[in-house]
Amino acid sequence: MVFNIGDKVRFQNDPPNQHWSIVNIYPSISKVQILSDCGNISKVVDPLLLVRFDPVSEIKQAIREVLLSDEFLTAFAAAWQKTPLIYNEELNTRPTYTNGEIA
Repeated sequence: MVFNIGDKVRFQNDPPNQHWSIVNIYPSISKVQILSDCGNISKVVDPLLLVRFDPVSEIKQAIREVLLSDEFLTAFAAAWQKTPLIYNEELNTRPTYTNGEIA
């Protein structure tokens, strides 16, 4: 993956809340220098260990994990079972006409 100076990255195995910024690229040794968001840690690492930080995809993945979790699905199924049925007469829908008569 090709990175540019200023890109936000994170290590593949790190939690999504730990971000780094690329501050220098060393093409001769195939390494990049990264700086932590707090600004007090700098490392020279192999770019294959890094992934680009994309906040939109990170948020989507977090939502997927919550919606597909066993706890959420169990609670949703229990709430669905407790939901009372709405009969057709209770709905505010237009009447259907069949052969000129209201059905």
